[in-house]
Amino acid sequence: MQLRSREIGWLTAASLLLVLASSLPHIAGHLAETNDRIFNGAVFDRQDQAVYLAMMHAGEAGEWAYRYRFTAEEQEGAYVRQYYLTLGRLARLFPGEGHLRLTDVFEDARWVSGLAMCAAVLMLFTQLFESIFARRFGFLLAVTSSGFGWLQLLTGLIPDPGISPIDFWLFDAYPFFGLITFPHFTSVIGLLAVMIALFLSDLRAPASWKAAGVILAGPAAVWIQPFAPLLADVAMSGAFFSAWLAPQPGIGASPAAKRSFPWRPFAVLAAAGLAQAPLLIYNLSVFRSDPVMAAFAGQNVTLSPPPVYYLLGFGPAGLLALWAGLARRVNLSRPGAAAMLAWAAAAPVLAYLPWAYQRRFMLAYTIPISALAVWGLRYLWQRGSAAAWIRAKQSIWVFLFLFAASLSSLALVLGFFARMAARPDESFDPAPVVRAADWLVGQAGEDDVALAARVETSRLLAARAGLQVYWGHPIETLDASAKEALVARFFAGELDADWVAGQGVDWVLVEGAAPPGVAGLAQVYDDDGVRLYRVNR
Repeated sequence: MQLRSREIGWLTAASLLLVLASSLPHIAGHLAETNDRIFNGAVFDRQDQAVYLAMMHAGEAGEWAYRYRFTAEEQEGAYVRQYYLTLGRLARLFPGEGHLRLTDVFEDARWVSGLAMCAAVLMLFTQLFESIFARRFGFLLAVTSSGFGWLQLLTGLIPDPGISPIDFWLFDAYPFFGLITFPHFTSVIGLLAVMIALFLSDLRAPASWKAAGVILAGPAAVWIQPFAPLLADVAMSGAFFSAWLAPQPGIGASPAAKRSFPWRPFAVLAAAGLAQAPLLIYNLSVFRSDPVMAAFAGQNVTLSPPPVYYLLGFGPAGLLALWAGLARRVNLSRPGAAAMLAWAAAAPVLAYLPWAYQRRFMLAYTIPISALAVWGLRYLWQRGSAAAWIRAKQSIWVFLFLFAASLSSLALVLGFFARMAARPDESFDPAPVVRAADWLVGQAGEDDVALAARVETSRLLAARAGLQVYWGHPIETLDASAKEALVARFFAGELDADWVAGQGVDWVLVEGAAPPGVAGLAQVYDDDGVRLYRVNR
């Protein structure tokens, strides 16, 4: 099954509208910028965006080895997490200079990867459904659906006061959240969709180029996010077992009627796993053997919330998918259905196994549950379970279902839009601090380390000037809480310049009154109360 010509036009229009909608908060941020408050481009999760932009600076400077930019320890670096380093390299091909060029490339990557992800998801749904209506509905549901977070906030139904509804912060699980925030999420989601779609297509009509696509997409996904291809591997395994074990059409369900062993799909699946293995093994080795990388891995804990959060976090689509799966309304003799059910069933299991990256395995979970939801709805209509007055207005009810499933995504866009208009500190930096960061670009060395009192300033120095900073990120800063306390003591006058030099710091940025600890340091910059001091080590 292939995209028909009229679907390509629909896909183009729908994808552009979705990416444009996801850009509304960014547009609001740029419109809200003033001479005194500069928009830094982050509409959500400034701390991680600062990491990615800092890595782009490193890539632009010619680095390939990943080194943490939010900690002062000396590092050898390793060839992991290459996505933003590569974007930095690509930035050298574009006009402009400095931070503005990098942020433009970051935004361009968000658009390009978002559009590519939309095409890949519709490509997958084309393999799952023959009906154009089902393909479009499934695609829109997969890309835009969220959960009952909006209802939880309205009613106060928060199981744990310390954990807010996941559809407002767990951006891994929701492709639309990825459209708003970071291009590496949409890139890896697109690769997973391509892998599964090509594998399903190859089952129907074998072709060498399809097998090659499946095999090559896996390492590309590992290169971005090492664990991600496991989800596609699970889905493809479900399709493989369906192709092997399901009865042949028209023969029946007796064991004798089962198909012969599908050697070619098995070879493609095995080759895909083998292609992913070297990069995955390298990642595991680096994060165990390198002391700084190992320390980072020990801090990078992303555990799953209680299960009720996942039940509430995928809204009407999740409930319908759960019913369709438990009530066996999914035809497992179809490889595509088996693939989606395998993904939908395996992800929650992976998300509660005893390892540090639990919730990361909920990546793009709206894709399999949306497919299951479409099969569930189709069963209701085909079997006559729905009332006649519902079946008569199918399009209207499908639209209302899609609207209800996407309410949190709509609230997310509107909420971020309103928040950017209010110029929050996380997204807007004082102009004098921005000017100081820009001055440092021409003065500081590539490996220089900067120290600032405010976490927002520290993130700005890494993201805008590309400097390594002493602290500023809860995970990428080793022993972050201890370093935060030391920074507070220095700016309170309890630690002196010798302490700064002993920490490997080269530059100190002061906003407002200078602490006693800068005595003995060389002041080299002063602009509207923002001072820079050079540390001679």
